[in-house]
Amino acid sequence: MKSHFQLVVLVAGAPRSGSTWVFNAARILLMRRFPQVYSAWVGEYHSEIEAACHLVKAHRPEEVTFRADHVLTSRRQMAECIASRIRMGWTKADAPSILEAAYSHIANYNYWRPRSDFEADFSAILSTPEQVVSGLAGVLGVSESSCDFSVVAEQLTCLPLPTQGSYDLVTLGSPLNRSSSTDGLREGGRGLAGGHLPSAGWGVLFGVAGSVRVPCSAQARSQSRVRVPGRTPSHGCGTAGG
Repeated sequence: MKSHFQLVVLVAGAPRSGSTWVFNAARILLMRRFPQVYSAWVGEYHSEIEAACHLVKAHRPEEVTFRADHVLTSRRQMAECIASRIRMGWTKADAPSILEAAYSHIANYNYWRPRSDFEADFSAILSTPEQVVSGLAGVLGVSESSCDFSVVAEQLTCLPLPTQGSYDLVTLGSPLNRSSSTDGLREGGRGLAGGHLPSAGWGVLFGVAGSVRVPCSAQARSQSRVRVPGRTPSHGCGTAGG
């Protein structure tokens, strides 16, 4: 039983898919609803900390050992995510590494999607961020009367990124997210999630996308300690399913 906080929100999804944007959008919205919001990367998360709301970001399912009231996820084309991983230095630009990243991306997405209360599409984050913020607010119980969604969307383009260290403890942004064109957290172009996939990697991805699907097993669902919603997740464009 939760005795010292009211709500636990998990932000998850494939790396470089827009999850940092979703995390910060949720953080700003939740601060409108709760007097104190404790937010953290899962590796630094301490469930015993007293706060009205806990907001945690993770990528790998095995990292999540707590029960979440809401699960928020992000979706982006696999090739774009892998290109961004290469730019960040997390994945080598060779065929075996790209193949490994592709399998990991598919498994990650197929695990989190059926567990998601709201899935933010990366293209919608770029084109209609106010609508994505509005969708998140609906899930998180934040009314439009208490929050101007367009202001929140603008705040997300202006959040500073650290100049050193591994990542910012508040925004979870990394110094590697910096570019010559932007210092904010808008994950587009060559900002937070920019990058280009080497031409040699396209054949690998086409092969994976055409022949491989990693399903969520019934066993993984039953053993998950994250709440599994009983509905199709909402999407960043404001429509259900799809």
